[in-house]
Amino acid sequence: MADPTGSPETPIPECDVERLDNGTYRVRHKRTGDVEVVDTPERVILAGVLLRVIAAWPKPSEPPFRTGDLP
Repeated sequence: MADPTGSPETPIPECDVERLDNGTYRVRHKRTGDVEVVDTPERVILAGVLLRVIAAWPKPSEPPFRTGDLP
């Protein structure tokens, strides 16, 4: 699953993957900067999927009013 440099052979869209000195992998989403550290190439792919879903998930909107606005 991994090439000799330690990067997963399947590129993770929108993510940078780096193999750390201790053998783990750091997956960073390019746009948001969110980071996950995982221990196997298979989990690199899962972490990439999760980071992409979290980045695409709509953020909650501001409520139309707050409790301090009530009479």
